[in-house]
Amino acid sequence: MIIDTHVWLSEPNSWGDLTMMDDAMIDAGWTEIGEKTGLNQGMSGAEMVARMDEAGVDMAISHAIKMPHLNAHVPSEFVAGEVAKFPDRLIGMGSVDLLGGLPALREMEEIVDMGLIGMKITPAPDYDMNLDDERIMPIYEKAEELGMIIQVHTGWAGYDLLSQQHPLHLDRVSVRFPDLKLIVVHAGFNYYEEVVMMMLKNRNMYAGTGWWGFLQPLEANVRFLKYAKHFKVLDKCLWGTDNYDCREDVPYIKSFPRLARELNIAPGLPDLTDDDIAAYLGGNAARLLQLDGSDKDQEN
Repeated sequence: MIIDTHVWLSEPNSWGDLTMMDDAMIDAGWTEIGEKTGLNQGMSGAEMVARMDEAGVDMAISHAIKMPHLNAHVPSEFVAGEVAKFPDRLIGMGSVDLLGGLPALREMEEIVDMGLIGMKITPAPDYDMNLDDERIMPIYEKAEELGMIIQVHTGWAGYDLLSQQHPLHLDRVSVRFPDLKLIVVHAGFNYYEEVVMMMLKNRNMYAGTGWWGFLQPLEANVRFLKYAKHFKVLDKCLWGTDNYDCREDVPYIKSFPRLARELNIAPGLPDLTDDDIAAYLGGNAARLLQLDGSDKDQEN
């Protein structure tokens, strides 16, 4: 099973005043890459599923986002509506205003009632605060109470302070809420080694790699997975595209074992196998989502 853990279904007017990461790539001179995702154009569930069919992707997790300060909003209700059209292919996540107080906590209950599995949140680039800011601890606490999966943007967004997006801030969150399933989105980008060590320590922490396939160099992609395998946390690494075309990304990811051998990438770390890649592309996510009928995470 292949599961994309990071896609966006939205309408063109969803993004408001938000400077998207793809726009930031274009501004930095990476025009070809920045134009690949095209989030501002929007995408329906039907369009996403058609793309998935061509790529052989079985399921995808679609995110919502709510950023009042930037007038950007992909409503939880919109995501739930698109997911309802393709319940065997799409899985939804909601979003709330992280500083919305009690109404936001009640909205989280409504998100669960919609059948959405959790939330995507972006505390650092959108609220000018660290990922473990005390003001959003009630959000994490409520998510743990509701059994939500929380995906947290880390590492880089093309704007605001990189220090606030450092994944190490999530270590305190993971320790404080040990039953909260926490996905480090983008695997911390260049801080992936720290993320691997946090996953080794924190049973409830996972790493999602949206944007990695086409943004990070081949060497970084391979070394991240080999490094995770060395520390026996490869089973908590989750593939995602962040709307990069999965028809290009899937065959590229599948080529890692061969390319790692041919180019002698990270020879001091364990070899990658086709089984490792199959787990990364979907087996690990299926277990996290309990799609295999199991109610237990695989032991490290």
